[in-house]
Amino acid sequence: LDPKLDVTALRRRVGMVFARPVVLPMSIRANLTYGMELAGNVQSDSYEMIIERSLTQAALWEEVCDRLDEPAVALSGGQQQRVAMVRALIMNPEIVLADEPTGNLDRKNAEQAIELIINLNKDYRTSLVIVTHDVSEAVRMADRVLVLDANPGKVAQYRGGKEGLIGFFVGQVMRET
Repeated sequence: LDPKLDVTALRRRVGMVFARPVVLPMSIRANLTYGMELAGNVQSDSYEMIIERSLTQAALWEEVCDRLDEPAVALSGGQQQRVAMVRALIMNPEIVLADEPTGNLDRKNAEQAIELIINLNKDYRTSLVIVTHDVSEAVRMADRVLVLDANPGKVAQYRGGKEGLIGFFVGQVMRET
């Protein structure tokens, strides 16, 4: 690592979402304002409006609007993951890295998380790099897909456009059966 690299500046440009929900040991509100404060691209008098809009998009507002000052760790796993996703995107980073963002969620929460990723990405127009083993998730969320080979670092396939993705994955399933 280059000692001259400004890690804080880099972190402002990259959002991250992990397989297991990562919420900070603070309130729900503080989890979200922290991202905006770190990014430094939002006026503090806009925080509440942005929080409400983002939590509404995440299908969380009705569930947490009366508990914003309660600890985020008290939320269910699915709710925590959606808060973590909102925090990553609310910073308006250049790119979001998501490692199996629905991997530890039940189907209902996974569906909500996928919709959140799709909708927030449309609003924030952020590039997303998502690692997933779920073909249906890849097709729903991606404009382009890289399939990595078992040989680390080698690209086995690349497809762009929804039609190309669907055709590619249907072909993969047909070859495996």
